[in-house]
Amino acid sequence: MPVVSVENTRLVSQVEFDETFRDVSLVPLETRQGCIVANVKKVEECEGSIYVLSESLDGQTDLYRFGEDGRFLNRIGEMGNAKNEYSRINTFYLSGGMVYIVDSNRCNLLGYTTEGKCIGTTELGTTLQFVREAVATEDVGKVLLSYGINFSEEHPLYRLVDMCTGDILWEMGTRYEARGNVPHSMHAVTKHGAQVMLTQPMDKGIYSLDASGQQLDKEYEVRCHGKFTEPSTDDYQEALREQGDAKPICGIYATEKLLVVNFTTGSVVWDMEEDEGIRMDIGVDYSECKVVPCIPLKIVSSSDKCLVTCWTPEELEDCLGKMGSAGVDYESGGNPILVRHNIR
Repeated sequence: MPVVSVENTRLVSQVEFDETFRDVSLVPLETRQGCIVANVKKVEECEGSIYVLSESLDGQTDLYRFGEDGRFLNRIGEMGNAKNEYSRINTFYLSGGMVYIVDSNRCNLLGYTTEGKCIGTTELGTTLQFVREAVATEDVGKVLLSYGINFSEEHPLYRLVDMCTGDILWEMGTRYEARGNVPHSMHAVTKHGAQVMLTQPMDKGIYSLDASGQQLDKEYEVRCHGKFTEPSTDDYQEALREQGDAKPICGIYATEKLLVVNFTTGSVVWDMEEDEGIRMDIGVDYSECKVVPCIPLKIVSSSDKCLVTCWTPEELEDCLGKMGSAGVDYESGGNPILVRHNIR
């Protein structure tokens, strides 16, 4: 089992980090009436389409479908009170050529065609309460649900669910109760090819869910990065002692050969073929960059060959200006711009 530590990772600048990528391409998401993307919560790409989950400041959620060039194609579903409408989109996932929306408010799973037509609603009760993320496995109908709130030590952290029947096939709880800003719920999940990878709160491991969906296999142990300002509760201090040198993980993303691990104060990019990596602290001097930098905390999705970051037009214009490049010719205040960072 590889161990990601200070000994086998080297600290680099953003400029050195960007040498990992072959090139970048910009995908400005088309801005038009009826398609205003606010805070991007999730991005999925499939068969030439880009699906973007947006959340506004007042909590309204919308799911849009764009072409691979950023051209707006259609929205998925509508908010409302009808059976085939949602109250709120907690997350979504793609499976079997369909789009599925998780509505935890009504505990519904809504299925749509890629053109946005609702083809069915399934009520799954408390199984969908507090769902934060959903990742489809290779077995059609089976989905790994990640939960965002743990009111008690018995509350589930993950569940593998047959979304057709509602059967819970496997679950993992957490022994830490969420209190205020204490990040006992901090955990992450991603896909690596056909494999689902996940983390646990206050844990040094990155795990894979085996093909049967019945047990976790520890793939990596993480023993680095950064500092964290912790509260002084006794149970939290105990958790800190148990985790040793590891710090809370707030995101993981995988390409065919790279694993990005985001912490609260920096990131590690691990080469899964070479069993070595690089570390990068938060903070980027754009004037030293030759290409749009891949800031790990801006990553919104990953695939076999690229990582995707999300920028507002203003952020990207500021970045390019400090790089000495031409300004961004996009509408100020318009929809975000996705940047594909293609792996060498």
